[in-house]
Amino acid sequence: MTEPPNSEERVLRADYRARRRVHPARVRFTVGLVALFRPGRFLYPRRWQWWADLALHACAAAGSEPGVRALLRMGADLDSRESYCGLTPLLTAARACCPTTARLLIDVGADVNARGKIGDTALGLAAEEGAAAIVDLLLRNGAVVNAQGHLGFTPLIQAAGSGRLDVVRLLVEHSADPNIAAIRGLDAVRWAALHGHDRCAEWLRRHGASPEDPTG
Repeated sequence: MTEPPNSEERVLRADYRARRRVHPARVRFTVGLVALFRPGRFLYPRRWQWWADLALHACAAAGSEPGVRALLRMGADLDSRESYCGLTPLLTAARACCPTTARLLIDVGADVNARGKIGDTALGLAAEEGAAAIVDLLLRNGAVVNAQGHLGFTPLIQAAGSGRLDVVRLLVEHSADPNIAAIRGLDAVRWAALHGHDRCAEWLRRHGASPEDPTG
């Protein structure tokens, strides 16, 4: 049984996703602009490419499959990076919890193990957000389950810190190592315990995690 997040966590998580989702009207407008100025791509190739890639990220975050398909056909870069965190469109879709666009991007060849500027992986972002469908999709398409990202955090540590027992179970079923430690020796058990997710911590102890006191 999944450990439910408390009310404050639900609000924070919903706000986090809402700030990263893109309104459908903005997506349609951006895609329309890219299509409108497509003939000018030969005159201003860099400017047009910037617009196309920006629109691709917007569609990935909004879960717009038609937008992603249209932009890729027009020449948007599947491996483009947004400027702030260096995320690819697939990383953007994973962070925004959009399995439909994540699946489409993987199907057309997106790198499931690409990393952002600080080492974020799509699997880690999806695990932290509790996006079980995307986690499963990535694992089935070759994502490295024990990849260590920012500060040495693995997807399992990120999922444990969010209290998502369903994602924790899924990762362990795919051979995630609960004893890998990040900065200051923080492993999945300790990180779960520090965030008050005692059920996650206890489940991990019963499934291979070190029996040491997670508060020590």
